[in-house]
Amino acid sequence: QGMPVLSNTGHAAQHRVVEWSNASGPVHLQRLQELLGCLLPPWRSELRRAKGILWLADDPQARWEWQVSGRLRYACRRDPEGFGGAAPASSLVFIFAAPFSEASSLKLRAALEGLVVPPAALPDSTVEGVAEQLPGCS
Repeated sequence: QGMPVLSNTGHAAQHRVVEWSNASGPVHLQRLQELLGCLLPPWRSELRRAKGILWLADDPQARWEWQVSGRLRYACRRDPEGFGGAAPASSLVFIFAAPFSEASSLKLRAALEGLVVPPAALPDSTVEGVAEQLPGCS
């Protein structure tokens, strides 16, 4: 599965879209923190927008709405009602401007696939601590 590239002429032709979704297991907070804190910062000048819905292993009954705009300004909101009876899942979309490369897209895709891989022996997180651990969350 290649990374979708917008093919319109003009403004849209200069952007690369990376989409990811997973319903097989929740996202692990440490993996998300690694993505946000380590992988995204070098791309902040190319990152235009990202948003999505997260099912977190650390807070499995809730649904998290996450977004980033500009130069890594994060915001997220916890919905304690969860997924409203639907099966929980995570889905993220990233929009990058040129010169975001195919190699960078592949690196991001690999990191996104790794979000559902449990980290090695971490102390248990608490629901109260989840929001404090995500950049931009309250």
